[in-house]
Amino acid sequence: MIVTNLSPLGITWGAAIDNVPFSKQSVQKIHMSFAENQHDVATIEVVGIPSVYLSTYIERPISLYIRINGGKVCNFYGYISHIEGVSSTNEGVVNNSAFQLLKIICIGSSHVLRSNNTLVWENVTLENIVSEVCDEFRLAYSIPNDSYVFKRLVQSEESLWKLLVKMCDQLGYNVTLSNAHIHVWDKDKSLARQPSFTTLRGLKVKKTDYSPLPGDIISLESTLGAASVVDQYGDKSVSYIDERGLLVTVDSAQLDEQSTFGTPKTSRFSNKFAASVDSFEKASKVLQARIKKARPYTATALVYGDPSIMPGGVVKIEGYDGDFDGYWYVHTVSHELQSELLVTEVRLEKDGSYDELPRFPVVQKYVNPPTPVLINDAWVMQSEYVNVYN
Repeated sequence: MIVTNLSPLGITWGAAIDNVPFSKQSVQKIHMSFAENQHDVATIEVVGIPSVYLSTYIERPISLYIRINGGKVCNFYGYISHIEGVSSTNEGVVNNSAFQLLKIICIGSSHVLRSNNTLVWENVTLENIVSEVCDEFRLAYSIPNDSYVFKRLVQSEESLWKLLVKMCDQLGYNVTLSNAHIHVWDKDKSLARQPSFTTLRGLKVKKTDYSPLPGDIISLESTLGAASVVDQYGDKSVSYIDERGLLVTVDSAQLDEQSTFGTPKTSRFSNKFAASVDSFEKASKVLQARIKKARPYTATALVYGDPSIMPGGVVKIEGYDGDFDGYWYVHTVSHELQSELLVTEVRLEKDGSYDELPRFPVVQKYVNPPTPVLINDAWVMQSEYVNVYN
């Protein structure tokens, strides 16, 4: 059972299926995971639910929230995908149920885009696809103002979600679909965009009369430098045949330097990539996307719970000195609540050390979309929300 009144973080939480509050007494653990280009996933571990009720939960809409003192909150709006049960005969029944432990697995709002289809799209932009998807499913969206036109885009036995991820990948963007809101962003502009910002305090910041604060680091594991040559910062290039039949090569030296997460270390490697491109614009997009994926400094931090941290957000690490301190990009975040403890695990990336002050590119700061509502068993936006930002 989760006993939040013992937590120094001031935790409150709730869960509801079909907007009906779920019994808190049976919940042992809540785990929510959010990552760029992935479905949001939530797992609720419960004890003693009669098996006769289990099948009625499948595909039902569910909402969760975890909040701490100060108003920081994490919301999850999704659908129950499946339920995993464990029954041990020698442990008897719990609450008249033969299943002593059950895991309710939930997929976020992107669950509605998982149907496979085969379609061909001609001369479309990212906004064309996103707006059509949002009109059909009554979702909101925030996307960069990008006029690039895909001459031909094939959705071959894949879901709309996979198509959306594929488009963003080719343009060098990342995407999430959380709480009925599609958010597309450029990770090189995250310092200015900031869907979330948290300071993570390390060893040297804590004092003897220490009491935990949200974001205080429990443990930190990091890797400086990439084992894979592809992830090194070395030169990268893409070649293609232009309309005159000439071989054209686009390399990273021809692109505008955009790194804001540290100064990359020089590398002796040079990687040539194969890609299906037919123009300098497309080759540049592909190359920029490759460069953005090559973040040679990574870290995984386990911290006292801060439910406001989001993928695409920024954390500032303090208390380690050297290459560890400074701004890091949030790739993945998960929140786990059990007993009286809330912990957050974040996977972080950056390009290198901060030999120079980071640049804050000009881009609109992230604005929280409206809260979704449940209509006809689906999480939708009550009113239209469209944000095409620069």
